[in-house]
Amino acid sequence: MVVEFLVPFIIFALLGGTVALVIGSGRRRGSGGVDARGVRRFFQYLLLFILSVVTAVGLTELLGRLLGTSADGTANGSYLLARALAFVIIGLPLGVAVVWWMWRRQRVDPSEARSPLLTIYLTVMTLTALVLTVVAISNLVADAIGWSRFDAAAAGQLLAWGGLWFVHWQATRRLLDGTRGDVQLLGG
Repeated sequence: MVVEFLVPFIIFALLGGTVALVIGSGRRRGSGGVDARGVRRFFQYLLLFILSVVTAVGLTELLGRLLGTSADGTANGSYLLARALAFVIIGLPLGVAVVWWMWRRQRVDPSEARSPLLTIYLTVMTLTALVLTVVAISNLVADAIGWSRFDAAAAGQLLAWGGLWFVHWQATRRLLDGTRGDVQLLGG
């Protein structure tokens, strides 16, 4: 499937663009040093993005298997199941811990909620999840129109990435004011 090969390149391009934006718009202090809070924010949002993607990839595989993807009994099938379980078991709790820590930081320092990096993270993650959700819907509709066999992998992808999109969409509506969330609407 062509999409499976394009997704890493799309994610890499989005991350590269985010890094370029952060470096280009980094606030400089007195002697030319970079603001330490901006660097910390960049890495915490990058970590959260990676954990979200890892968790969604693991959930996609697990939900696809649950919905009927043929899982052969070979070593490759066992490897894929183990990888999916590891992605979810490690990625989900760590992602929740990072979100909890960020939420506590926002309560202590309200400027955290006004950070442009929060807007960038929510925009990139929401649009990434939206693209993968639309791809899954497209695959399911193509299978339904062609009267072919039910694509359980696409259904798992729809559930995992659609859920991730919904969570980030709700976070955008709650955390960002109307003008900072407009980029997502335009991109979507």
